[in-house]
Amino acid sequence: MERKKEAKLVLFILVIFACFLLFSYLSKVYSDEIRIYIGYSISGMIFYIILINLDVVLAPISVIPLIPIATSIWGWQIAGLLTLLGWTMGSIIVFFITREYGVPVIKKLTNIEYVWKIQRAIPEKNLLFGIILIRIFIPFDIMSYAISLFTKVKMKTYATATFIGFAAPAFILAYIGGFNLYTQLIIALIGIVIIIIFSLLLYFESKVRKKVLKKLKKTFMDE
Repeated sequence: MERKKEAKLVLFILVIFACFLLFSYLSKVYSDEIRIYIGYSISGMIFYIILINLDVVLAPISVIPLIPIATSIWGWQIAGLLTLLGWTMGSIIVFFITREYGVPVIKKLTNIEYVWKIQRAIPEKNLLFGIILIRIFIPFDIMSYAISLFTKVKMKTYATATFIGFAAPAFILAYIGGFNLYTQLIIALIGIVIIIIFSLLLYFESKVRKKVLKKLKKTFMDE
């Protein structure tokens, strides 16, 4: 059962990467049409931010594939800034929902099993630095629920770490969205390798932590 869930998570990540490449290609082919239809209006930017807010709240849906479209409309700088604002605002909304209503509401908005599973990636100490690293290397919205539910992090620390951590993936993805398909494929492969290595490190760290706790518990019970 665990392997099936892990396979689904890997498949989900691969689908996001594939959709990012596809939308990037389409945004270049139909760039003129997209600009004419959406334009440079403030309403278009607000709508994009709202979409990202919904993406964060209704995790694990992802709007990462839409970033290249935003880049083709507004340029990578504005697209990166709008994405960063959307991710940060959405994460703050999740924080309030989680702390105010807890598990009963979370179950209706996202997959609580994934939230429980992914919380193992959250460090027990140095939460500010830990959340920043998580946001950089695991820019998936379900982490917002895990962090808000399983830690006692304060709102100010959470918002600050989220903004700083999301800055890198937001602007990098927006910048990559303007590259040609061949370059994007190479970068995507490198990104996948980095995420896999980071995930494995977190996995083995959690395994070691469990073994240590188990030994301590056994020692305490024997005494």
